[in-house]
Amino acid sequence: MARKRAQIAVFELVLFLLASGARAESGRIEINQAIALAGGVNGSTVADPPGFPVLITQPGSYVLTSDLSNPANDLHAIQIEAADASIDLGGFAITGGAGETGCSGFGLAIGIVGTRENATVRNGTIRKMRVAGIDLSGETARVEDVRVEDNCGAGVQVGSGALVARVTALRNGAAGIDCYAWCRLADASAWSNGASAGGLQVDLFSVVSESVAADNAATGLRGYEGEVVVHSIAARNQGDGILIFRTGNAIGNVVQRNTRYGISGSNAVGLGAFTSNFQGEYEGVAHACNAFTGGFVDCPSPPPAPAKP
Repeated sequence: MARKRAQIAVFELVLFLLASGARAESGRIEINQAIALAGGVNGSTVADPPGFPVLITQPGSYVLTSDLSNPANDLHAIQIEAADASIDLGGFAITGGAGETGCSGFGLAIGIVGTRENATVRNGTIRKMRVAGIDLSGETARVEDVRVEDNCGAGVQVGSGALVARVTALRNGAAGIDCYAWCRLADASAWSNGASAGGLQVDLFSVVSESVAADNAATGLRGYEGEVVVHSIAARNQGDGILIFRTGNAIGNVVQRNTRYGISGSNAVGLGAFTSNFQGEYEGVAHACNAFTGGFVDCPSPPPAPAKP
């Protein structure tokens, strides 16, 4: 009898850990497919009912310990409802239902969504969601070391003051990466994203560095006011290579084989190399030293070498 009671106690403990979200050795709260279906990731099935979305209602550090499969097109996979929540995808993937049904019809599902400040997502893949892969509209979000692919909307959308680093956005239906004001976008790649927005999109005094926008169905890299774009590549996009407005600066970039202008905008400054675009620059872009093949070269000739004594 005592042995049976002990077995029951162990069984109840296992159920409790599944329902409440077991903690990893590092103190992080685990999320996996079994926990998602059981609910109660923060210890309450009222706050987080069984099934998707997984509702994160407490600040803290969370880690995936398995892939998440969320075939419902109208349910988010993870919904962050607390500030200061950090999610480590642990190298795993969150996969939605757009793989079987495509992007036609109705569906509101997002891989990870949140409106509170200081949300972090890193280290994994989000694919085939009916809307965005990641949508963190709260201030000062961080998205790092993530791959977003084959989502019906944007790959990554973030709000003001965000940092997006080492993110690859591939074959998304809208923008590969879309940052709002005061965004830092570094070491990012956007390939073959949709006609509605193109590859990389930033707004209001943001910085883009060491990034690549290529083979997108619209503009490669788009900014709206006061952006700085440095050491990046915009190539073979079905629109402008780089589009910046209102005192933007594009410095030290390579812009090649885009179907519209290499660089376009108004009251902007561009300094870089522009090769085989439909046209080098649009009216209104100042060029202190831009090189255009097939047109003209505006960089000054180097001074002659001094005569040998």
